[in-house]
Amino acid sequence: MNLKQIEQQIEQERRILNQMAEEHGVRDYRVLDQSEQLDRILDMYFQYKDQDADFLIP
Repeated sequence: MNLKQIEQQIEQERRILNQMAEEHGVRDYRVLDQSEQLDRILDMYFQYKDQDADFLIP
């Protein structure tokens, strides 16, 4: 998975999270589960970005 694909997945998961929060409320367990899923993807994104930055530093 490349950086662009991860960014697209983040946006998709964020849209799902917002929709679920509107439908069920922010304290619903399904919304919290979706939020945790988004957090995992964001962690992966920042780890990937950090690795890329390490290669660019002379």
